[in-house]
Amino acid sequence: MAAVAAATAAHAAALMSDRSDRLARMLASKREEIFAVLRREFGERLAEDALTSQDEKIEIGDRSVVVLGQDLELERLEMRRRELRRADEALERLARGSYGLCDDCGAEIAEERLEILPFATRCVECARRKEIEDKRVEITGRGFRAGFRDVREDAEEEGIEEGEE
Repeated sequence: MAAVAAATAAHAAALMSDRSDRLARMLASKREEIFAVLRREFGERLAEDALTSQDEKIEIGDRSVVVLGQDLELERLEMRRRELRRADEALERLARGSYGLCDDCGAEIAEERLEILPFATRCVECARRKEIEDKRVEITGRGFRAGFRDVREDAEEEGIEEGEE
């Protein structure tokens, strides 16, 4: 009986190791992909800046279009940088042994989910629950209106009808 339990435990450990290896390869590949895109886009951005800084004769309207385009490019680069940071955080979780585990319930996150969303920190069920909670907060008006009461509620409590005072 003990031999069967030991063999089962060894098999489970081997499966976990295989999963960790697959996830590590997937994360490293995703990080490299993001880094390559970021490097390419940043290089293109620098080249565009060099060209536009040399053209002194751009009219004000054209300059505003150029500036808008630059703002959009910078935002896109910032999005890539955040994505790279999330990849690094996922690699840190992998090193600690917590990558692929749900932050809320501790269950394993399905590999299919991690392939699609490599930086997922919640299983599907907990992510769905969190999304519902966030929607509820949005619908009930907590946030901006938190702590404020509707004046009409005060009037109703005091028994004052509209137009009476």
